[in-house]
Amino acid sequence: MSINSAMLAGVSGLAANSTALAAISNNIANVNTTAYKRVSTNFSAIVTDSSSSGGYSAGGVIADTRQQISNPALLQRTNSDMDLGIDGQGFFVVTEKSENLTNSDTRLFTRAGSFAVDKYGYLQNASGYYLQGWPVDALGNVTTDPSDMSKLGSINVSSVGGAAEATTRVVVNANLSDGQTLSARVGTIDAAGTFTAAPAATAYDATSATNSMAAYDIDAGTGVEPDFEISIPVSDSKGGQRNITIRLLKSETANTWYAEMVSPDVTTGTPAGQLASGTLAFTQDGRLDTANSTLFGTPYNSTLTIGASGTAGTPRWMDILGVDDQTISLDLEDATAGLTQLNSTSIVQSVVTNGTAFGNLSN
Repeated sequence: MSINSAMLAGVSGLAANSTALAAISNNIANVNTTAYKRVSTNFSAIVTDSSSSGGYSAGGVIADTRQQISNPALLQRTNSDMDLGIDGQGFFVVTEKSENLTNSDTRLFTRAGSFAVDKYGYLQNASGYYLQGWPVDALGNVTTDPSDMSKLGSINVSSVGGAAEATTRVVVNANLSDGQTLSARVGTIDAAGTFTAAPAATAYDATSATNSMAAYDIDAGTGVEPDFEISIPVSDSKGGQRNITIRLLKSETANTWYAEMVSPDVTTGTPAGQLASGTLAFTQDGRLDTANSTLFGTPYNSTLTIGASGTAGTPRWMDILGVDDQTISLDLEDATAGLTQLNSTSIVQSVVTNGTAFGNLSN
């Protein structure tokens, strides 16, 4: 092996390492860049052919960088109804101006979906570009040739508003901590695994007006404090914003939680606005065990029906609200999300609801 061959092998290693450092620097510099896809570096050995049987030529290493443009990004929940995200392949089409577009105007593509309404009602992103869309009819069918980019038009929402639609479906994506400590209001478990129930006077009781989670009031010092809560915003028939909360308390039984559904806007005929009570059970791999859960009855049916205001039955919306009856499907066992019990912190990743609150758009 010649001195030159040895030097070149070392230089190739330094060059490959500098390429990797450049990729890392690029990733760090773009940590806050919307829709940025990271650069990864792979190293490959260089094998050279010796010119003679008795000689040897050192190889080396080469760095290959790849932009991970095909990797899906994580969608983040925001508080703006104008923020959009693409799940899968595709781009938003945007233009520099909102009106009087011609075939010569440039159409740009972006994955950044943070839009706001400008003073004329057009959806505009932070860079000043306007979102484009296909014209549709009342049924949502595209009325032009979708392959003709010149048929795209700027989306204007100034005429949208004043519409209300009641919530009919809720999809919950949350986790309950498998390591949650047992509440003293349930009981204690000693080192040998023996369970001792809490005193009857203070023990958790879903049917009690004083010892249920529905009755919990931190200021008044009443009720049983839940270990975790899942808040579900819903829209009523008038577009009013209501709230339904699932309160959860770890049970002394493995993989089981006590659960209560409460709402301050519903007349229930039970203590403190309690819509339902029971248990939520989980399988050994952390998925919701509907066969052994009782919160939604037996057999399991996670549909919540709330009667109209002014009717005789319960549960019903409070009479003062004057709203229509409502049936809400609660999806806690979604195939890609759902409610789980895993060895992690208790957290709500997302609560996705349909329905539309009444309101008018403004910039």
